[in-house]
Amino acid sequence: MAAGFRAFTPIRAGHAEVKITAMRKLFAAGLAATVLVLGPVPVAFPANSAEGTSPASAHILVKFRDDGAAAGTLHRRGLEDGTDVGSTGTRLVRVPAGSERQVIDALSRDSHVEYTEPDQPVEAATSDQYFPRQYALQNTGQSFTNTAGDITIPAGTPDADVDAVEAWNTTTGSGIKVAVLDSGVASDNPDIAPKVVARANFSGSATKAGDSVAEDYYGHGTHVAGNIAATVNNTIGVAGVCPGCTILAGKVLDDNGVGSTRV
Repeated sequence: MAAGFRAFTPIRAGHAEVKITAMRKLFAAGLAATVLVLGPVPVAFPANSAEGTSPASAHILVKFRDDGAAAGTLHRRGLEDGTDVGSTGTRLVRVPAGSERQVIDALSRDSHVEYTEPDQPVEAATSDQYFPRQYALQNTGQSFTNTAGDITIPAGTPDADVDAVEAWNTTTGSGIKVAVLDSGVASDNPDIAPKVVARANFSGSATKAGDSVAEDYYGHGTHVAGNIAATVNNTIGVAGVCPGCTILAGKVLDDNGVGSTRV
């Protein structure tokens, strides 16, 4: 017999039965304790706490493939119906604070859910002068007045935008060149001119003052280029949807904004 190991001692049948019965009781007690500690597995949350008051809450955004299945899907997890976010088909759903990721993970595995994500507070992402008016990039439900100050734009629908600010956390388009075939791009516009890396005039039309490059005397090409790649955080103008991109300015329209398909 190897050192350190005791010889096997046979157990009489009567003693074995007593020990097995004791083990069963111990296992049952342990299982009950485990259930009390872990609780139920499904993700479900009570509407009220033990004291009868609502717990601190947060919100998530949920888009369903079939809105008819929304209520049942949410109720099975102890969640309320939520409120519609404009006409986007997305619902703003209240969940207990701190449980957002757990609920999102559970709903993401449900075949009725198209997508779900946290509802996060946002602030102006850039210092650009007119960024608060760019509701297509970031819509907080803001109301604003036009540059002339004579028209007030009513409040919009929060989050009814292209999620540009969220996308910038992943990429701003650095290294991407975008060709703008239009009326050219103004060389004196400080918000977009620094982003132009090449210019060419294909319009076949003489430009003012004999300018042979893709100067914009009409304005449309500059506007388009600015929407794409205007510099961000420079306190002037607007923010481009792809602020890391650069522009290839191709002038295919003349100084009156007219061109031809043969260009």
